Amino acid sequence: MTFGKDAVFADTAILRGEGEARIEMTFVGGTHTQWDTILYFPHAKVLHIADLFGWGMIPFGRWDPDRVPRLREVLGRVLSYDARVLVPGHGPVLTQDHIRRWLTYFEQLLERVPPLASAGQDLSQIETALPPPDDMRDWWRFVDWKHRRNLEIVAKGA
Repeated sequence: MTFGKDAVFADTAILRGEGEARIEMTFVGGTHTQWDTILYFPHAKVLHIADLFGWGMIPFGRWDPDRVPRLREVLGRVLSYDARVLVPGHGPVLTQDHIRRWLTYFEQLLERVPPLASAGQDLSQIETALPPPDDMRDWWRFVDWKHRRNLEIVAKGA
């Protein structure tokens, strides 16, 4: 690894500070972007996950079914950390329970949206059939636009 203007690493790099302080940087590209990296602060049990979690939003710019298994894998890896607090790239901090809930929501979308889209239902009809889950309504900007965007992305991929 080289430090100077840029830090370059293939998979994982550790920055050590004084005492127990350290930061573990792990490359997990292929979900939101090809260069996704998570930062773990084990002494504080804090994990920075950047845009891997968008408070309910599917982290793809456009639908790509080939990225779905990678997303499941990466979020599973996020859940393997002993972290009490997760810091997303945008919005309030969260816990691993938010990730687990979102994964359940995501799987429900993958199961329920394609048949509705294939049956010719438009986005408004799909949204009526699949409203935002009650337990996610208070998630940051979720009901404002994220749920509808998720339905649209999955429907286009159907």
